[in-house]
Amino acid sequence: MKTITIAIILTFVTIANGAEDESIDPRETELIRLVNQAPKLHLQKLLDYNLEKLEIIYQSALKNADDDEHRKALKESQDAWLKFYAADSVVAGWNAKEGSYAYPAQMEQKVYQVRLRIYQLSTPFMQGWQEVPRIPKP
Repeated sequence: MKTITIAIILTFVTIANGAEDESIDPRETELIRLVNQAPKLHLQKLLDYNLEKLEIIYQSALKNADDDEHRKALKESQDAWLKFYAADSVVAGWNAKEGSYAYPAQMEQKVYQVRLRIYQLSTPFMQGWQEVPRIPKP
């Protein structure tokens, strides 16, 4: 069972890193193709698909937690992330100046944050996290 879980996690990590290889996830590749053609029609489908993957990864993390204390920490982390996720999508709409791009901007931000969360939950820090880009002092 652990081998299957690890294989699933590795698949999702590759997706979270932006690899659009059909052999990894043909459904997501197809959704991305559709989003590129008509974002407003297909972004919700892409988001829903990624939310389903996030739930699988989160449940797997809970199941494989070392003990109750570890499970509690995961639950608290996920609850805090969900609050951040909701607030962050509002900011994305404001950043788009509430214009015609506000909805796609919010949806793209949501997909990005969900993919990032999948990556966080499925990749141990010492096994593949990338360095966070630095920006110059404002």
